[in-house]
Amino acid sequence: MEKAQLTKVINDLKKDRFKSITKDKISELDLLYIANKLKDDEYDVSRLINIILSNTINENCDWNIGSLLQHFDYNDIINALQNTPLNKRGYLYDSIGFCWALGECPYKNEQVIEFLYEVINNGRNSESWWKAAFALEKITGKNAINNLKRSLKNYGTVSLEESLDNLSDKKNVINVLLNANSNVIKEDIYPKLKERFNDSIDEKELINIVWLLGRLRLYDESMLNKSLEILETTDNYETKYYILQAMIDDPKQIYIKYFNEFLDSEDNLIKKMAIVGLAELGIGVKVEQLESMLQRETNPSVIAALSQAIYMTKSKHFIDERNYIRKYMVNENGLIGDDSDKWYADASIYNLFSEAEDPENVCFNMIFNRILEEKIKIENPVDLATGTGRAAKYILNNISYDGCLYAIDYSQQMLDYFDRTINRQKYYVKDIDLVHSKIQDFKLPDNKKSSLVISSFGFPSKISDKERCRLELESVFNLLSDDGVFVTLGWDETFNDDLNNVWYKYIPDNIKAANYEEWRRAREASITSARNCDLTWYKKNIRVPLIYDTLEETINVMGHLFGRDAALDILKSKKNMWWMSLGITWDNKESLAKVLKK
Repeated sequence: MEKAQLTKVINDLKKDRFKSITKDKISELDLLYIANKLKDDEYDVSRLINIILSNTINENCDWNIGSLLQHFDYNDIINALQNTPLNKRGYLYDSIGFCWALGECPYKNEQVIEFLYEVINNGRNSESWWKAAFALEKITGKNAINNLKRSLKNYGTVSLEESLDNLSDKKNVINVLLNANSNVIKEDIYPKLKERFNDSIDEKELINIVWLLGRLRLYDESMLNKSLEILETTDNYETKYYILQAMIDDPKQIYIKYFNEFLDSEDNLIKKMAIVGLAELGIGVKVEQLESMLQRETNPSVIAALSQAIYMTKSKHFIDERNYIRKYMVNENGLIGDDSDKWYADASIYNLFSEAEDPENVCFNMIFNRILEEKIKIENPVDLATGTGRAAKYILNNISYDGCLYAIDYSQQMLDYFDRTINRQKYYVKDIDLVHSKIQDFKLPDNKKSSLVISSFGFPSKISDKERCRLELESVFNLLSDDGVFVTLGWDETFNDDLNNVWYKYIPDNIKAANYEEWRRAREASITSARNCDLTWYKKNIRVPLIYDTLEETINVMGHLFGRDAALDILKSKKNMWWMSLGITWDNKESLAKVLKK
């Protein structure tokens, strides 16, 4: 901007006029100059916020004011926020610039955090909703996309088709992510993104499409070529940033050429992102080249990228990390989407998860010690929802029984996996029968009865479906001998443990909650009795670990189950263990008869 124009903006703001700050987006350098001049004259920052509250500004003005605010004292900004009348607070919810500026707050402040959550939960303006989530991530470290997914799930989604038809709206971008499993990406999302990207001339839509292409790793050469054309012609900072970020997020060797070319760019953003891209790829650049560039560089942002890139290129720590990201940060969503049986969609992954739970068998030892104490003779034991056979294998390895052991599961893939284990471990020397069946449909052959029906994390098959619970309970009652027992192992239904905290963070559901504790209480309250089936608690609050042998196994399994962001967090934290709070129910035929009668 010319000096005369800058002076006019400053004088207008001093007179509470904002027409001159509304015309165009002002550069960061010019905004810093304006802010310093206003501060020299002890300008009250609340006057900038009052411009937003007037609700008469356009997007350029909103961005300019947000960018100005970052140069003022954040204590004054927070005081102005606190003093905003409740009937006008909603105008701040709609301000993209204000939400962005709060993310630059140099310290954690509860009022700022609370306000940003208000914006996310209110969700009035999809752009400010998006910016608030990323501002919150910057301040607290809480994943922006997970917060947005949860918010959208709580307040309602549209169909995937509707979202793909209106990709200029950030809420539709998040809805696409919520639907992004492997088949849907291949059949619906990728073709539509490619079509819209090639046809669209709407800048907001292009930015959102590019972001999705990078997030889902869907870039191909035709889309890359259009992206390069856009980079040459656009002055929009966001468009440039998202195109380059998409190329980084989807690392392929075809990008090396372009990142190397961009190293000579006069645009510091493009140069910085090229450095980051080459560091993420880990090939195509030499440490000596980076060190030479660092020696000459003067821009702080580029200096930061160069120094980080040197470490990412040289250090084994970062090389290993990069390899894990390429290998395991692929799936947007995990196999678990809700409280249904999606845990079991991949038998090999589920088996690793199952074996990592309570590896010392504290719970199974407790169950079978009681069976021995009560001198229950085990005949025709039944393992309901056997999965890959964790409970059945314990019986085969530790317990004498008469008749046949029946392992029941509705997933043929699980049974096939268990069958391979039986053959490999020669468990077939004992009588065991694998049965493909729903719980409510299973009957023992020849009217036989079982003195032990057990289920580990499998009963009921869907706790929220009362009719299914009743049918499954009736089936168990009919299987049991008169002196038989029905035992279930699973959550103790307080949901008060480390693993449920992971569930809360990465599995968006319809429970409206501001934090984990609020969510936990709501989930606990939704279950009115043990397993929602009026079963009888034997032990609760049993603390056992979910623990993996290696970091790679941890990332692999938890990433498959809980999705991309869970895997990334585990990679950063190097965490391989979570406590679980489990409970055991214990019922005989008489107690089940009372439940069914009631």
